[in-house]
Amino acid sequence: LTKLKQALCGYCICRRPYEGFMIGCDNCDEWFHGPCIGVSEQQAERYDKYMCVRCCTNKIYKTCADSVAIVIRKWTNPKELAKARSHDSQKHNRKV
Repeated sequence: LTKLKQALCGYCICRRPYEGFMIGCDNCDEWFHGPCIGVSEQQAERYDKYMCVRCCTNKIYKTCADSVAIVIRKWTNPKELAKARSHDSQKHNRKV
């Protein structure tokens, strides 16, 4: 029962309660123990904003997914495909 309570009210990747130096993610508002994420109080003072690993990963994934979606849209839409082929042909001085 004690472990369940800790898991429900815990912070950080370790899911333990508030204890010692902690730093909050400015994106998701989750709090992390400095030692668990390898950030000291001195290092934290130099940060304007802190973003946790989960939020960084989600941001990178979304950026990559958006880029891939643009490429897929470009090459699956007949108008965009014709436009791209025309542009490439003009660039290489070829007839289509």
